Amino acid sequence: MKKYLALFLTLALTLAMVAIPTMAEERETIRVAILDRSAVPTEQGTYEDNWATRWINENSPVAVEFVPVTRSSTYSTYNLWLAGGEAPDLIMEFQPEYVEEWANLGLLHELHDLIDEYMPSYRTLTSEDAQKWGYIGDDEYAIIQERPETSVINHMVYVRTDWLENLGLSMPTNWEEFENVVRAFTEDDPDGNGVNDTWGWSLAGHYQTAIQSMYGVANTNWYKNADGTFDSAYVMEERLEAQKFLEKCIDNGWADVEYLSYDSETQYTHFATGKTGFLACEHGNLYAKAYPTLKANFPDATVAVMPSFTEYGYYQERECAFLNVIPSTCKNPAAVLQYLEWMITDGWEMVTRGVEGEDYQMIDGAAVTLLDTDAYKAKFGYTQEYAVVKHDTKSGTIAAARVAAENDPDPIMSEGKLIDCDAMEKTKDIKFRRDTPTANLGVEEVIDYMTDLNTVAGEYYAKALADKDYTSEQAYEDIKAEWENMDYEMIKEAFNEKAAELGL
Repeated sequence: MKKYLALFLTLALTLAMVAIPTMAEERETIRVAILDRSAVPTEQGTYEDNWATRWINENSPVAVEFVPVTRSSTYSTYNLWLAGGEAPDLIMEFQPEYVEEWANLGLLHELHDLIDEYMPSYRTLTSEDAQKWGYIGDDEYAIIQERPETSVINHMVYVRTDWLENLGLSMPTNWEEFENVVRAFTEDDPDGNGVNDTWGWSLAGHYQTAIQSMYGVANTNWYKNADGTFDSAYVMEERLEAQKFLEKCIDNGWADVEYLSYDSETQYTHFATGKTGFLACEHGNLYAKAYPTLKANFPDATVAVMPSFTEYGYYQERECAFLNVIPSTCKNPAAVLQYLEWMITDGWEMVTRGVEGEDYQMIDGAAVTLLDTDAYKAKFGYTQEYAVVKHDTKSGTIAAARVAAENDPDPIMSEGKLIDCDAMEKTKDIKFRRDTPTANLGVEEVIDYMTDLNTVAGEYYAKALADKDYTSEQAYEDIKAEWENMDYEMIKEAFNEKAAELGL
């Protein structure tokens, strides 16, 4: 009897041992694209196999096979995968128009009900403004990685407040006050050196875009008219008003007429050396490219942001960092959404920050790294994008807490960063005007023809700045006349049909 019992126990143990890998094999496996930026140190492994991928597979509710895609060729690679039915189960794309293109071709799963069932945390942890980027009409095709507040804010206009004080002026709150400051910064010796050597404004870099943004008609975007129809920014009356202000700056000598000869760093040099009183630039470039030099040249200089005084703010990025989509060839989209539910709640912090107390510590809401620069780059310099969805709340206030906690040995650099943090808080709620989710809505006529029309318009407006005998009003009328001969009405009709289809 003991012999049979022993045989029975041996057989049972053997079957149990066999069952373990069988159960493991039953664990769902999904394939997930990962952006290859050639950033994995050799000692860390590869994009397919490194500490982050191993941790994910040890903790995720599904097994994950990562498929690298070269960042510079994502669109072409995705198209090949999708056309050949070989796409991973999850891919991420930065351009909403590409997602729209694939959805219209029937290459993606519609996700609304699946998200509600399998990824409820996405609804509560991602803002409605960001989630809207996943919709095409009434259908939802993408899970959005939301940009943190500090990444949405992009452009700023900074002003020398010591110059304002020298001239008895206040921060501008309307166009009349702004124009007077620009004039005074040029004509009234704001630095008190007794020399006529300053400009109030510039037309280089982002200076023109800042004015256009304040009027709500920036670049080559399309905007809705009062009658509900869309037009290109170039032929909007608001764009003419923006152009007239820029022309006035040139004609009155408030900006350097030689701005076309500037290289990409000249506007920073001019601000840092006291040639201009305003700096229109990308968020972060005040302290990165101008502030330390400014303080070295003028220790008593003070700087603050000038919030837009109109209803429209300076350029801001979309709330959507990128879009996660599930190709229609994916056999188990529910498993993908279970993975994303885990990532947005439990997974993202490890692959972006590491272990609290070992790799970082929380100080006043800010995650402050405990690693030196080289160690941080080696461990986390390539892992951020494994967190394809995350709930990373960053604000100007949190950024300021991080600056204080980091205790930068260069106090001037810290000072510049804190000015920038304050600028984010003061401008974040003044939204950049964006009437359409993408610039062209994927309309073929816009894609095929508008480049030529925009070139013509740009040339006319440039002529109005360069030629005192040719006005912005003349340029505006010439643009409309020229565009009439270039089939603009046909393009506009196609754009408006698409906008109506999308419910814009």
